[in-house]
Amino acid sequence: MKKLLVLICLICCALNAHNAQAKAAPIKKDFAYGLPIVAESEAPIYEINLPAAVYRHAARPDLADIRVFNSKNEVVPHAVSRPRMPSNPPPAMGIPIFPIPGQNVRNDQNVSLNIATDETGTIIDVQTDGPAKKTEKTSAWLLDLSGLRDLRPEKLVLEWGDQPKNFTATVSLSGSHDLASWQPLVQAASVAALQFSGHRLFKNTIVLPGTTMPYLRLNWPQSPTTPTLTTVTAHFPESPGTHPRQWKRLDAKKSKKAGAWTYDSSGAFPVDRLDLELPEGNQLMQAIIQSRQSRQDEWHSRHRGLFYRLRTDGTTLSNAPTMLPPAIERFWRVKVVSDESAISEAPPRLRLGWLPHRLVFLARDNPPFTLAFGSGVIPPAAETVDLLLSEFKTRSSSGLIKPASTGEMVVLGGPERLEPAPPPLPWKKWLLWAVLISSVLALAAMAIRLYRQM
Repeated sequence: MKKLLVLICLICCALNAHNAQAKAAPIKKDFAYGLPIVAESEAPIYEINLPAAVYRHAARPDLADIRVFNSKNEVVPHAVSRPRMPSNPPPAMGIPIFPIPGQNVRNDQNVSLNIATDETGTIIDVQTDGPAKKTEKTSAWLLDLSGLRDLRPEKLVLEWGDQPKNFTATVSLSGSHDLASWQPLVQAASVAALQFSGHRLFKNTIVLPGTTMPYLRLNWPQSPTTPTLTTVTAHFPESPGTHPRQWKRLDAKKSKKAGAWTYDSSGAFPVDRLDLELPEGNQLMQAIIQSRQSRQDEWHSRHRGLFYRLRTDGTTLSNAPTMLPPAIERFWRVKVVSDESAISEAPPRLRLGWLPHRLVFLARDNPPFTLAFGSGVIPPAAETVDLLLSEFKTRSSSGLIKPASTGEMVVLGGPERLEPAPPPLPWKKWLLWAVLISSVLALAAMAIRLYRQM
């Protein structure tokens, strides 16, 4: 009887030792790879944008297998979140436009104009020097952006009347601070309205460079099919502090089905933009974009639309990148769904765009700090700095949270750390059976002893 009790105690001790080992703090060797964190100045909290290597080698799509270590190889509190998106993006605003009749001008050429402005710099009247002919068409337009003040648009949307059935034009854009000297901003931008095989292509957007000026001049070459510009609208970016978007190009692998291609992004990237780079020449494709996390999962449809690349009069027209709800999946597929699509045998390239996650961590102890990632055995972190960040959210501009960057990737535990952990041993079930069997044996021994005494 005493031997059975000792055996049960030994089993309990072994179980407690195993649980304590499983809950031990992780070390760097538990992770496949690491990135050194470089901080230029001292701060209590640092912030970095996760690089592509983390998405490529993380063992979990939710990024729960990453840790931050300090110089003593201790884990410091951290939090991972999506980039902050603006709650109220600035609306689109109409831009005052003024026609400039006369001959076409170069992008940097100065023209003789009589321009009247008010005390705020807003244009109120534009006239050309000398008598203008009634038959002379408008070859350029003056755009007044002075009313936007500190707002900087990212693109201009054009609208025109008297639209012909098919037309294309190459326009240019120049800017000025004083309406006297002009600098080229956009050398060539395409506008078009085309119809082909039951599809309608309408391109009326000019993407602006990073810096804009209060006055713009839109040079529109004259032609018999040139329509009349009626409205220009300025559109603004999502947020002045938006993190830079990252892009990845993928080459296609022919699928078993005709008219379909598969792509492997080699990681679970939070994709919210995509585009197809069609081969050279005139290409037009109606396609469905699908994705899935693993090869065993079912395909999920993400987008259905028209992708094109057309060349006309020396100008290349192509569709803008498509916006998607964030999809954290690795494998992608493009399927052609229209028999009227005009595509070549060469597969298109798939471009995926995403905004990197934001990692913040508490600078506990001294640098250097290391971002470790890629572990199939580490459970999700229980310690985060979410409450601390909410406390200092309104004071982040005072220097409490400072940016940091990452260096070259290093190998920590090696790729074998990416393998998932074996299923845990059923210690509790074994202990229960051991107790039951021990109890039965104890009862049997007591019964035999009692029988002999009787």
